[in-house]
Amino acid sequence: MTKRENLSLVRDLKSRLDTADVLYDVRGGTEKNNSEISQQNRITSTTFGNHIRPKSLPDNFPIFNLSNSTKKTRMKEPFKPFLDEISLDCMYSSSPSYMPDLLNYLSSAKISNVEYFNVGTQVKFIVRFEDGNEAIAKPKRHPRDVYWAYDKNQPFWLDEERHTSEIAAFHLDRILNYRRVIPCAGRRVNFTAEVLNNTKDPAILRNLTRKNGNNCFIGECVPWFCNKDHMICDEDGGFMELVLCQKIPGDMPGVPNPWSQGSREAKV
Repeated sequence: MTKRENLSLVRDLKSRLDTADVLYDVRGGTEKNNSEISQQNRITSTTFGNHIRPKSLPDNFPIFNLSNSTKKTRMKEPFKPFLDEISLDCMYSSSPSYMPDLLNYLSSAKISNVEYFNVGTQVKFIVRFEDGNEAIAKPKRHPRDVYWAYDKNQPFWLDEERHTSEIAAFHLDRILNYRRVIPCAGRRVNFTAEVLNNTKDPAILRNLTRKNGNNCFIGECVPWFCNKDHMICDEDGGFMELVLCQKIPGDMPGVPNPWSQGSREAKV
């Protein structure tokens, strides 16, 4: 793809992100077959996790269709080939056959333990699955219709990250063929059964409270993101939206994060 085509694709994706639930739908839905998907020729879908080919992509560009991973032959540990492929150049190969199974795995594997992940400015969990694999989870912080002005009164560094941004970043990076963003998938969990009943972490349990009939907790992070005015609550009968991103074991010493940033109000 040329630079002009890339810019056109980015603009198209941004407009879709501004107007719809793009790239996935955490509410689930009825799975569609390949013929139904090909007729839509767009990115959004009411089906959980189906990834559609946008008009500006070439016909031979690899698209991950999660409906392919619903077969009885679904890979049991799809995170293993992903971890084996990681290099300093990219996270995964151009046509990873395991990727649909990995995204489905992140959205459905049984959770055995949850711990608070007190790193960075946002609320995060370490989620451990029954097979020992781990993922980093971010809970939903805002309703879909919350708008942030990004002006002097609402500077970008005071905006809580949208959990859906992790999924959007993964798919945009994949479409642009950089392949440097960790695979992420959306998921709805029962907050009591799948989180509270699977944790002994005091960072979660000591901050529990109730608000408007919902279970809530106050995270432990920077004070302007974790306080009584910014509680994280379940909804819709005790369910909570999460995004889960595959965790890479260990560290990568000597390799700085190219996207890390800091900001000072006087310098902006």
